[in-house]
Amino acid sequence: MRAITVTCSGGTPDNPKSCFYFHIQGTLFVNANTWEAAVRFGLNDYSDAHNSAKIDHLIANNAGSGSAVRLNYVLNADIFAVAVTAGSAGLVMDQVQFSKISGAASATTGTAMLIQNGYTFSNTISAIDL
Repeated sequence: MRAITVTCSGGTPDNPKSCFYFHIQGTLFVNANTWEAAVRFGLNDYSDAHNSAKIDHLIANNAGSGSAVRLNYVLNADIFAVAVTAGSAGLVMDQVQFSKISGAASATTGTAMLIQNGYTFSNTISAIDL
């Protein structure tokens, strides 16, 4: 079971719900042992678009086979994440656009950062340790 899910409801993939200004201030520590992403931001079917999110300092550690952090349909965000997993991928980005991503990512048996599915473009990835 996932440790944290950030979603907004009411949309469909053809007509996504627009969510604005989600903000985590300070440091959030997440320790999980799951086959899913420990932290998932947005739904996998892109039915909720997250606009202008800011995550100051997220530290996610997944001792299970799933990813540490998964970002789905994130637009114009500023995210600092340390994403560590024993499994498939530390940081997964699905349809992330116009965002600034920094921090660190690692996976013991997989890929540190995985960009897949959707349209991921126009991001600034800076000061990230992979």
